[in-house]
Amino acid sequence: MRSGVEGIAWPPMLRDRAAELAALSDYLQVSEMLALETIAARQSEQLRSLVRHHAQHSPAFLDRLNAAGLGADDLTDVASLRRLPVLTRAEVQRGGDALFAHSVPASHLPLFARQTSGSTGQPVSVRRTRVCGDLLLAMTMRDHRWFKRDFAGRLALIRPSFDQPIRSHDWGMPVNLLHSSGPALALPITTDIAEQAAILAEFKPQVLVVYPANLAALLDQWEKNGAPPGLKHVKTIGETVSEALRLRLKALCGLTLEDGYSSEECGSIALQCPEGGQYHVMAEGLYVEVLREDGTSADPGEVGRVTITDLLNFAMPLIRYDIGDYAVAGGPCACGRGLPTLQRIVGRERNLVRFPDGRRHWPLVGFQRFSEAAPVRQYQVIQTALDRLELRVSSDSPLPASARKRLPEIVREALGYPFEVDLVEFRDRLPLGPNGKFEEFICRIAWKDQA
Repeated sequence: MRSGVEGIAWPPMLRDRAAELAALSDYLQVSEMLALETIAARQSEQLRSLVRHHAQHSPAFLDRLNAAGLGADDLTDVASLRRLPVLTRAEVQRGGDALFAHSVPASHLPLFARQTSGSTGQPVSVRRTRVCGDLLLAMTMRDHRWFKRDFAGRLALIRPSFDQPIRSHDWGMPVNLLHSSGPALALPITTDIAEQAAILAEFKPQVLVVYPANLAALLDQWEKNGAPPGLKHVKTIGETVSEALRLRLKALCGLTLEDGYSSEECGSIALQCPEGGQYHVMAEGLYVEVLREDGTSADPGEVGRVTITDLLNFAMPLIRYDIGDYAVAGGPCACGRGLPTLQRIVGRERNLVRFPDGRRHWPLVGFQRFSEAAPVRQYQVIQTALDRLELRVSSDSPLPASARKRLPEIVREALGYPFEVDLVEFRDRLPLGPNGKFEEFICRIAWKDQA
């Protein structure tokens, strides 16, 4: 640990925000090992404080309680939250300023405004507090600790938030509040992939933080020229990770992909466990539910909608907020941590396949069998109508007629329905979405068009 007091190198002494971060990070090492029942009790205590605050200071939340026939004292623990209907993205959009608390405790200030990328077609604006930000910093340190990343190494980040390459002498916050570190490099996600690969080969990072689609493109380059020497950690953010990508990274680099689940609205939601592989919910700040379509809790192994209660946000009542994602509910983890789990994150509403009879479910399109027909480097399926799909594939050379016939057959067999499949070939990487992200399955049918 690095001392924050001038002239004092040892023992390290910390002041102000660094001391707060160190204390919170130390506590998280204790709280993550608490029993699940104890964690729920602590969450319930925090929930009661949160609900009383927003019932007094957020007119929209008070209206929401009244509409449900509830008072603040009726939400006594996290189990009682199911009495409150979920909060949709559309309701957050319509809520406007009435949704924000008109008073926030001084110790929670300043406030920060955030806006989602709008990838759902429903961008929302949120307000978060310094308290939320402080916990996010501590969760970032938890992530580093779990995966035993060496701060003396080099860090590279490729993200859409950068508009030009940036080189830094350290890893930045929160690491530089507590530790000395090696240099860091930030690259815009719009940088040409070949150029990215060349820059990374020169920089030689030990840790790479990257979007999954960008990683897949880099793997194409590394298959030709090799991965950057010394690469030890690849952390993915921003998109759903496919099993195919995990297997490909392992085969090429010998590395296990390290993933995190987060959002602009709620910060760090869950981190993948380095021992058990499930995703541990960051329960010190969030209460997360996985719900079936009828609103009941999903059992471990079931896919359901993710609903989040931000227990620390006193600026905006994101309570039972339907974030628009789907996940598989998890069970106890072999690592021994008591934090709740998600088995995996599977995507958003628009990633569900829909059938003419009204059924919808997560699409398994048979990508594991594509190699039977052709050397497909990348694929994407877009549902354009209830009975029609567009299959986009990227390959190094034009597909023979046999492959053009067989690939649609594999998709139909995997989905169990005779969709009309339009095959579109690409020689380069498939295009990213307008938000810089890539999704392997997208349903473009508006709800009003469905049977």
